[in-house]
Amino acid sequence: MSFLPKERIAFYSILLATLFIVHSPILTLSEYISKRDTVSPISKSAKTLVKAATPTPTPEPTSTPTPTEKPVPTEILTPTIVLSPTVTPIQQAIGGVGEDIWDKIALCESNGNWNINTGNGYFGGLQFSQGAWDSTGGVGIPSEASREEQITRGKILQEKRGWGVWGDCARRLGLN
Repeated sequence: MSFLPKERIAFYSILLATLFIVHSPILTLSEYISKRDTVSPISKSAKTLVKAATPTPTPEPTSTPTPTEKPVPTEILTPTIVLSPTVTPIQQAIGGVGEDIWDKIALCESNGNWNINTGNGYFGGLQFSQGAWDSTGGVGIPSEASREEQITRGKILQEKRGWGVWGDCARRLGLN
């Protein structure tokens, strides 16, 4: 540990004061007042060490500051924009978005009910119209097909027509 001269003085003063306090008996106020003018051998040696460690201040030479020029940057930094590769609808349908996206769409479209048929013309978890279901090669009514079959047909529909088929739900999920 390296100290500057002033730090050394403070360090030794604190150290000696600590030693003095630790080795001193506890005094009452009246005892302290009666002994405050007397100097113990420990405090005499502490004063001697502090005097010996105290350097005589030497005046610092003053100089007139010389103005310096600020360095001019030699290289101009320009921001770089890194574009991520574009994911096509086909890549998204194959799995670029994640397989759980179909459950998220179903949750939005039909509260996750893969067998829903409310009579509004849309069926199943992904809310296929009968025409859309048929265009993907689906057989029967979408709400009677398994979850896996509906997802397979959903991927085909998404590949043909994009995420917009699921309108507001696709926008909410950030698919448009």
